Amino acid sequence: MAGSWKRPRHPRQSAPHGAEEGKCPVPDRMKSLDRDKRGYPIPCIVMRDADGRPFFAVNDEGRRRECIVRKLCGICGQRLAKDLWFAGGPRSALHQRGAFRDPAMHYECMAYALSVCPYLSSDSYRSNIRPLIPALEARLGTLLVDNTMLPRRPDVFVAVMSYGQSVNALDGDMVIRPLRPYHAIEFWSRGKQLEFVTGLDTVRRGAQRMSADAPQPAPTPNAGTPIWDLVIADMKGRDALGLRKYRTRLQANNGRDALLDAYHEALDLCVYLRQAIEERKLAEPVAWNPITEMRQRHPRHAAPDGAEGKPR
Repeated sequence: MAGSWKRPRHPRQSAPHGAEEGKCPVPDRMKSLDRDKRGYPIPCIVMRDADGRPFFAVNDEGRRRECIVRKLCGICGQRLAKDLWFAGGPRSALHQRGAFRDPAMHYECMAYALSVCPYLSSDSYRSNIRPLIPALEARLGTLLVDNTMLPRRPDVFVAVMSYGQSVNALDGDMVIRPLRPYHAIEFWSRGKQLEFVTGLDTVRRGAQRMSADAPQPAPTPNAGTPIWDLVIADMKGRDALGLRKYRTRLQANNGRDALLDAYHEALDLCVYLRQAIEERKLAEPVAWNPITEMRQRHPRHAAPDGAEGKPR
């Protein structure tokens, strides 16, 4: 039996009946949505071209922002009530500074998406939006590609429920942070809700793999200034500074010991690196554990000590 951490006074909500058999009925809220040629309901924030063809990998940015601001479900487009459900990768849900790009959802809409959406539920999903960008831009105009997404699909998706949200700007984009503490947490993988402890262990193992010496993803092109250009500009600036200070540019056989000069500069580099490390330590927040926080904020309703959020 799948489980989630919930405060007991909140009515338990279950995934759509039949999801475990791969036969997930469309929730009533979603029945008014248009369907694609396969019969899938088209979420309200999905980008569509002039002919109405949906591109499930691309959000309609205007519609996405409208749902966030007006507090509408990102799937069915209807008004949300008190319970706001968010679904995403572990970093969005469980990192202390984690945030979501997709709007909040009704539970039944979110559970349907986690059960049926190919990206969220299918092992065979292999789509990559980046090779399609030129053709999509020609058809739809300028696209907003989310470069914060993991280069591969996470092993488990985390769904969290909050009673509120804050809207923040991040690198010029609008993101959402559910108000904490969370009032429910669920783990989903391959279209099914996991036992709470199983999902939590999967997240922990994934975090350990990411902290190991894993291969870095390929760099993503963006609008920033190329680093080589910045370094070359710095070199020219240092050259000009040396000319003003020593009345000559750096040349070989200038009477100085270049190796000794380089060694002294390397010592300075070590000092500056250590300074940056210490300053970063001071700037880093205390490690945040959402399950521990729920236990501390709601001790009468929390999981028993040692259960670490075991389903109740």
